[in-house]
Formats: sequence, structure tokens, C-alpha cells
Amino acid sequence: MERFKIVRLLISIYRIKAVRALFPLLIIGLVYLEGQHELKQIHLGKIIRDLKSVPVPSIMQMLGISLLSVAVMSTYDYLIRRHFRLEIGWLRTFRYAWIANTFNNMIGFAGLAGAGLRTLLYKRSSVPASLLAPAIVFLSPLMITGLSLLGWDDYRNSAGGPAAGGASLA
Repeated sequence: MERFKIVRLLISIYRIKAVRALFPLLIIGLVYLEGQHELKQIHLGKIIRDLKSVPVPSIMQMLGISLLSVAVMSTYDYLIRRHFRLEIGWLRTFRYAWIANTFNNMIGFAGLAGAGLRTLLYKRSSVPASLLAPAIVFLSPLMITGLSLLGWDDYRNSAGGPAAGGASLA
């Protein structure tokens, strides 16, 4: 019985418009603080020193694969651009996808960093919020599904997966 009182209290608090406005601000604040924390952990001097010990062809290979990986993730942004008929150019879509995906991969935060950055960037291009919110919500499960498929493939190819002769879940 106590649980229902707490749920009702939380629902009544959420109905207050000021609280609804504070929730996204709280999320943005958490993303900002986490991003600041992550960026402070990057030491360029140490990175440069370590990179000098790696052969140039290996660095070029790592750089190429990294650039390709982030570029491939921009496919999601092209998907929402086409599906929601966003009037944004191809290069701008790629730039926004690049920024959002790079920060999302670095900071993580369950995709909220990328979703928040996408929202800010697309708003800058005068995409109406009524179109932007469904587009971002549409995009979120697609990314999770893509990652889940990659994880499933990894599981199947690992020593314990059915493809490798291990025990199956069925």
C-alpha cells in the first residue's frame, strides 16, 4: 500500500510543469558534468608520447578504421533524414551525425549524449521540435538493436555460443 502512495506522489509531482522542465535540464547537466569529467582524463602529452612509439602504418590503419566506423554510424542520421523528410543537406547531416556519434562513443551515457547533441544541432538548422522529438525517439531503439545484433553475433562466435559448438540457450 505504501508503494502506491509513493507512485501517486511522484505522478502528481511530475504533472507540475516546472518539474517537467527541470527533468531535461537535469539530464543535460548530468551529460555536461560527465563529459567534462571524461575530457579532463585526456592527456594530450601522454597520447603523443605513446603514439610516437607506434609504427606509422599502424596509426594510419587505426585512424582509417576509426573514421570508417563513425562514418558508418551516420547511416542512422540519413535514415531519420529520409524517414522524417528533414530539409537538411547531405553534408550537414553527416557533420551532425559525426559530432553526435563521436561524443556518444566517447561519453556514452546510454545514448543520451548523442540524442542531446542531435537535438541541439538539428534545432540549430531550424528543424521544428515537433518533428525532431519523434525522429530522435525513432533513432534510439535502432541503435540499440544494431548493437544487440553485433553482441549476438559476438556471442554466437565465442567459445560458449551455439555456432562454436557450445551450449545453446534453447
